[in-house]
Amino acid sequence: MSYEEDVSWRLPCGHAVLEKEQVHYCDYLSLVQLVSLMKPHAASVLDGSRAPRDLGDPDELQFIGIHQAFEIEFVVHADALRRAITAVDADHFDEATSLVGRAIKATKVYVALAAQLMTMPPKSFLRFRDLLLPVSSTESEGFRIVELLSGITPQSFYGTPFPEMPLLRYRQFLERPLGKDRGKMPSQWWTPRMSEVVQERNLATSFLDATARHGFTPRNISQDCSLGLLATALRSYESSFLGFRKIHLEMVIQQLGEVVPGLGNTSGAKFLESVIKNARLFPFFDEKSASS
Repeated sequence: MSYEEDVSWRLPCGHAVLEKEQVHYCDYLSLVQLVSLMKPHAASVLDGSRAPRDLGDPDELQFIGIHQAFEIEFVVHADALRRAITAVDADHFDEATSLVGRAIKATKVYVALAAQLMTMPPKSFLRFRDLLLPVSSTESEGFRIVELLSGITPQSFYGTPFPEMPLLRYRQFLERPLGKDRGKMPSQWWTPRMSEVVQERNLATSFLDATARHGFTPRNISQDCSLGLLATALRSYESSFLGFRKIHLEMVIQQLGEVVPGLGNTSGAKFLESVIKNARLFPFFDEKSASS
């Protein structure tokens, strides 16, 4: 019997299966659809249609794939945070610590993905950068949801779009006016979904409530108890998150230098430096915050 004659059912991915309804790796993960989305598009249209275009450079395929991988990991990361919050609120601190560990691993995935992007020569990026205008990775809703679920609030100090501008709070930064003038935005980054997320509890608030319930403050928790181990995990998470912000800055400097403006109408590297300096998930652990 030939190979073709032995096929009972053939899936869109090309694999043959014995039974029509059986679960298959490619179908389970929607791989045909997923891989088909690794294509650049010339514009987004309000009706949802998109005009495909050719790659601006062979390395643009890596650029697209890695950013899509970021977005998938943001969803997994947000799920871990929500489950950690639920565990903390139920005083299940060991479970919460394990889930925070998962969030730490997510930030390390981001660092690895950024490091892979840095294998792309700057000249390759510049060949298709203008085709992206005014797209910016800072438009990512998934990353903003991770920040909000972690502990950033709409009123948290965040960054300065340009050095001569004042330090902006988180939502204030994301809702800058639309326009092409310096400091304005080609698209607003605050979304209705983010307004829904801020109605949820975040990990920072959940942890503070837990410390109060058990008679502690964030800085005087005994390391011998499960809540103390959670505090240690949160400190590690903050540090790991900051590590991702730093490699993002390093990547921008490698690709564009320190003075080229960012695609989201910011100062680029200088803006990212201001976020590293000012944005904190758990400011209550900081010496300055504790003494003020």
